[in-house]
Amino acid sequence: MAAKDANSPVTLPPAVWIALVLSLAGAFALHQKPFQDPRPRDPTANFYRHVPADDQDVEARLWEDPLAAVAIARDAHELDEAAPAVPKPLSSEPASHHPGHSAQASAQCEGDGAGSPGRHTIAELHAEVCSVVMGGGRVLVLAAMVPGAPYAEDVETRRRTRYAVLAGLYRANFVPDNSEHIGYISLADFYSDPAHGRDFAAYEWLQWEPPRESPTEKNQRDLSTSMKTMPAPQVLLLWLDQDGFREGPLRTLTRIVNSLMALPSGTPASASTVATDVLGPVDSDGLREMSEDLYSRTDKKCITSPSPEDLRPMAIFSPRATAPDENLVGSLDEGESLAERFHHCSHHLVQLYRSVATDRLLSNLLRQELRYRGVKDSGEIALIAERDTLYGRQMGDYFGGCAQPPTAISPGGVPETDSPHPLCFTYLRGLDGLAPAAPATTGSASTAHATSSAAVTPQSTQQPSVSEAASGQGQLDYLRRLATSLASGGKGVDELPHHIKAIGILGSDVYDKLLILQALRSSFPRATFFTTDLDGRLLDQQSLQWTQQLLVASSLGLALRPCLQDGIPPFRDTYQSATYFATVLAVHQWLPATESSAAASSFADPCPPAAASSDADGSAPADSEDTKPHGLQWTQHPRIYEIGRTKSYDLTFDKEAKAPCDLDGLCDSIAAAEPFN
Repeated sequence: MAAKDANSPVTLPPAVWIALVLSLAGAFALHQKPFQDPRPRDPTANFYRHVPADDQDVEARLWEDPLAAVAIARDAHELDEAAPAVPKPLSSEPASHHPGHSAQASAQCEGDGAGSPGRHTIAELHAEVCSVVMGGGRVLVLAAMVPGAPYAEDVETRRRTRYAVLAGLYRANFVPDNSEHIGYISLADFYSDPAHGRDFAAYEWLQWEPPRESPTEKNQRDLSTSMKTMPAPQVLLLWLDQDGFREGPLRTLTRIVNSLMALPSGTPASASTVATDVLGPVDSDGLREMSEDLYSRTDKKCITSPSPEDLRPMAIFSPRATAPDENLVGSLDEGESLAERFHHCSHHLVQLYRSVATDRLLSNLLRQELRYRGVKDSGEIALIAERDTLYGRQMGDYFGGCAQPPTAISPGGVPETDSPHPLCFTYLRGLDGLAPAAPATTGSASTAHATSSAAVTPQSTQQPSVSEAASGQGQLDYLRRLATSLASGGKGVDELPHHIKAIGILGSDVYDKLLILQALRSSFPRATFFTTDLDGRLLDQQSLQWTQQLLVASSLGLALRPCLQDGIPPFRDTYQSATYFATVLAVHQWLPATESSAAASSFADPCPPAAASSDADGSAPADSEDTKPHGLQWTQHPRIYEIGRTKSYDLTFDKEAKAPCDLDGLCDSIAAAEPFN
């Protein structure tokens, strides 16, 4: 009897039961049934277009790419202009005003400052801003910079950025005036180069909506009182193609916002009434261009103050530029940060907040993790990086310098020292060679809309096969030869073989990363593969066969701690998480300036600080003198993930995971712990 009991499954050790449960959970996740979308596909939907009542007259749901939606509408409008019999989707008559914008104030503002309002002109938008200010309201002009290229990766980046920014504004009780339409204005007047003649900015208005439940009874009383006397603050969200801001970005931004601020008296609205925040730039190249533009507005020692026409007060929240400070400027004083240089050289007009960990910090974390896994020597590492971005060109330096300069997809050059160096290879972004389809030039407006939509949004989930021929735009044949070269010994210029134990894939396009993994996984089954920037596409079911056990160093995961995430679903990538937090931080810093408004009295810290801010002995915390800007200390502590069978696992030891996050002080951790990641 005892023998039977010993063999009974009930008597199995707890560790065995845990393993069985985890295995069953993994099997369930691997075999989840795909969604069946019940929404019918109506082929006639694109043939009807109504004319919206206000100036936001471009149809675009809140999850759509704002620039693509405007481009489609403009093309359709131009086609309809050539065919007068077809009703125009964009009215040429003056638009009605948004709810909450004073009609009387609008009448005073129209025709002043920026000129007589016309459809899709800066004068039209100026009249809207002016009406808010004349009505006693305050406006935050939030300029979000996004990539303007038509490639699949850039289109997806625009979608993700818009989702994250609107989620951050919703977190602060700002909701769109029109959730189904956006507007746009032409920016041609701000450029002397005819090449920018078709440049535009998409925009959408958001108004503060009182929360259903006030944090305290006092706040509720304050809310009911102040709402009777003060208009709620509003956000004007501008969507800007960064390619139009490559030269003199700060000056161009200043000119655009200044054009929105003129009052009927002829004087501009104050910066406290119309504030300016920038979410951007898109990449490190853009931040370097901003830095160069700032220096061009003053002298070498930053003694001369920039003129108001060249630089207005603004705060720049940068959630995507990852190059270290020293790589973006020629030189920094010892202990000086790029944010401090911006503040000093702008004469306190510009505040820079870098809300993302730098590439150097991510590389240090990866090197530490590789040492834990037995990769002791840099010569045992191969790096494959894109060479058409500042990010890719600098990555080799963070791993001790390449064994050869990263100038071609095959090795070359001579190491500067005898110490081990990683073996480096490079490639050009877009390995599959897929380019966007040429825009339609014939057909009706409805046909143009349908064709453009099809070009932007794939209609089939089937993965296309890409040619590996040694000709044409695709670079997959290079990948095959690269894999063969590495597998045959990976010799450097010294003809000494590199025993590759780890392979780093360092690029900004996740589709390129997946292709490189496909090319190398089978040739290096025991190598540790690593990359940067956690992305949900690495966790897609069809990608897991290549990405499983991939190490990913990342500023953040796909979700923030619950007090910050606050009901928003986990995001698609780390940059979306950082953009969301940057938006939350921007609104948090702006709202206290509107102390008399209802919004300020009801807005609470997303993660309130602890009641006691001192140590047990009453002294201040040891890191209270942290030099990072308020709320951004977490950027010094990036995270390391490993892709498992169905999800990513956070391997980071985070002793601050449950510490309070004070957006006006110390905030050492904002990432979500398990089970969010």
